[in-house]
Amino acid sequence: RMKVFKGWKGILTCILITAMVLPGAALAAGKIDPERPVSLTISCQTDGGSGLAGERFDIYRVADLNAYGEMTITEDFRDYAENIKITGKNDEAWRTLASTLEGYVQQAAYQGSLKPADSGRTDAQGNLTFPTSSGSALKQGLYLVVGHYFVQGGYSYDPAPFMILLPDLDMEKNQWVYDVSAKPKQESGIVVSPPTYISKKVLKVWNDSGKEALRPAEVTVHLLRDGKVYDTVKLSAANSWKWSWDHLSAGYSWNVVEEVSGDYKVEITQEGITFVVKNTYDETNPDKPEIPVIPEDPDVPLGPGNPDGSVDVNEPDVPLGPKLPQTGMLWWPVPALAALGLLLLGAGILYRRREEAEENRA
Repeated sequence: RMKVFKGWKGILTCILITAMVLPGAALAAGKIDPERPVSLTISCQTDGGSGLAGERFDIYRVADLNAYGEMTITEDFRDYAENIKITGKNDEAWRTLASTLEGYVQQAAYQGSLKPADSGRTDAQGNLTFPTSSGSALKQGLYLVVGHYFVQGGYSYDPAPFMILLPDLDMEKNQWVYDVSAKPKQESGIVVSPPTYISKKVLKVWNDSGKEALRPAEVTVHLLRDGKVYDTVKLSAANSWKWSWDHLSAGYSWNVVEEVSGDYKVEITQEGITFVVKNTYDETNPDKPEIPVIPEDPDVPLGPGNPDGSVDVNEPDVPLGPKLPQTGMLWWPVPALAALGLLLLGAGILYRRREEAEENRA
């Protein structure tokens, strides 16, 4: 099979998987019951409200979840990612993460090196509930949901991938929702006969100000058709770091993946027909000299689910709190220890003043 990112070991190196659990809110909601089963119901309808019947979705468990809302990368994804970190971000980061993971996951699934946690198709009403009747119980954790190109009633539908946490934290009610609902965003278009053809483009963007001399002379990008490599191109300054493909069949799911050097981390988003591949210089590589890093603004966690337990995967970013702890890190002792320190400091000051007063009277 094709070797990507040094034999797939290290795929998506340094991509951020973002946690949506705010520690304070998680404590208010109480611990997660690890024994309670979780489920995800996907609802897909046309603009007229009719159900999209027979649309296929796959779900992949990317991270496990413990009773305190902390995440740990699953063994399956650890084989493909050597340095995936969990930290607080916003809705846009979740969408970017899902878009980046989609192509690599489809390629791995096509090669047989990665299997979804469950797969299924929507019913006559356009609904699909995981776990399916043929699937096993879902484990609690962070999931990537990937849909497949679908045609119904003369229209095509291409669902956008998204991340979902099971169980979801309803911050308004301060409680965990174990049965979650979601409505994927779908791009639709008219299907004409004979089959139509489309174009796709790829654009390389660099985020390495001051490190331009360290860029590779070229990068390799693969165009995937339903997870299988359809074409491979080299992007460089000679072609302005961009490429176009024309006369592609509209009846397939098209994605791109990039072979990235260990010095860069990758993010892939799609803007219209263009895949924007952003490479950011990796300052965390242990083999590089230490460079002072300017602290970033506090991160913003992902918005909560709707009060009814549903999740709008396209809702705008909503600032909800401070930066979240990384994997295995608890924040609740921090304010308590800080308060204790202030209390001891105040007691010391009062004690010192009492001693001085007694010395003056003597």
